[in-house]
Amino acid sequence: MISYTLYAASFLSEIIRSSFKSVGKDQLEAAAALGYTKYQQFFAIKLPQALTDAIPKILNYYTLLIRQLSLAFLVSVVDIFAKSKLESADNFYYIESFLAAALVYWILCIALTLLFSNYEKYLRRFERSNAA
Repeated sequence: MISYTLYAASFLSEIIRSSFKSVGKDQLEAAAALGYTKYQQFFAIKLPQALTDAIPKILNYYTLLIRQLSLAFLVSVVDIFAKSKLESADNFYYIESFLAAALVYWILCIALTLLFSNYEKYLRRFERSNAA
């Protein structure tokens, strides 16, 4: 469990690091020219733009993580798919239990997608459109 957590943390930290690196230095220089402090530059300029860049990547990683949790069953972590496998071994309703597991995975992925897309829309509310 510890190694899997460290594995996931390394990927998430790389996503966040690259998102912060994607914010241009010219924007921070412009904020400094306007008299923003380092604290104001971070919270008003750098953080919103980095989060806007990171949200879709984090969503993709979390959906991948949900799918990879069934691999964690090999190290005795019981997840949704493993639970359906154990239940179907008891009552021989394989199709029903696997369909229920697929439905749960589907609902989790849709809920995460909706949550992250709403948050991304919230972060992008001040961006200019290219149509103008």
